[in-house]
Amino acid sequence: MKRTALSASSAARLARGRSNRRALLYSALVHLILLMALFYGMRWTNKPSAGVEAQLWSAADIAPLSEEQRAPTPAPAPAPPAPVQPAPVQPAPSPPVQPDPAEIALERARRRQREEARRRAQQQEQEKQRLRQQQLAERQRQQQLAEQQRQEQKKAEQRKALQAQQQAQQQAQQRAAQQAKEKAQIEQQRRARLEALAQAAGAAAGNAGSAGSGAGESRGMQGSPGYAGKVRQRVKPNLVFDTQTLSGNPQTVVSVQCAPDGAILNAHIARSSGFPAWDDAVLRAVRKSDPMPRDTNGRAPSRFTITFRPKD
Repeated sequence: MKRTALSASSAARLARGRSNRRALLYSALVHLILLMALFYGMRWTNKPSAGVEAQLWSAADIAPLSEEQRAPTPAPAPAPPAPVQPAPVQPAPSPPVQPDPAEIALERARRRQREEARRRAQQQEQEKQRLRQQQLAERQRQQQLAEQQRQEQKKAEQRKALQAQQQAQQQAQQRAAQQAKEKAQIEQQRRARLEALAQAAGAAAGNAGSAGSGAGESRGMQGSPGYAGKVRQRVKPNLVFDTQTLSGNPQTVVSVQCAPDGAILNAHIARSSGFPAWDDAVLRAVRKSDPMPRDTNGRAPSRFTITFRPKD
């Protein structure tokens, strides 16, 4: 505090000394200008301009002079000199006003307030810039995060699609393997039924007579008169085909070999209709109708043929 007070007083004395020197310099300059103006003014008034007069006379106008006229005329008195105007006296400069310490302190306080306000404004501007930079960095981070999430989601979808494809392939392979297994089982069962049918036929041939045996074989192969209608009713729900693609009413004859319980041992096209698609549809329907219905005697015929027409 003492150092601050000393520096303030020293600054005030230095300012007063500078003001005094400046005032003396201005006073000397004004006096010099005033003296020069007075000198040149007096010199100008002491040198009046002299006028010249001339008169012209002719010889007729010249008359003899009288005594009085011949007497010399007195010289005119010189004009009195113009009064010298005294130079205006400049008032002495007033001594410099000493600044009030209270005003100095007030001015210093105002200066500090202005500096503090300027500093706060700078800090606020820096804070705004920092916030803007943070917001910009946050937006960039959010964009990068969103892009990363999109990439991860895209990769996840690709992995999911690949897994679904692999799973579909596995399921297709499993279905194919299951179908092959079922087909092998069906074929094995068919062969077992054929063997059983052959054994049953051999046993029946050994116990029955030749005439009676022939009659029984005929009934077992053809079935009763209404058996064909039962077979058509069994097969027709499984027959899926667009009959509009066929021209006319072609017929397909299917030969079926069954076990006594109606299980299909073999089925094939005995006579084609000329339309392979229709023949395949009929054959699939017959195989899906396994087992075949039993006849009136409680057993299915061992062999029989059945005819299918699309418009029946």
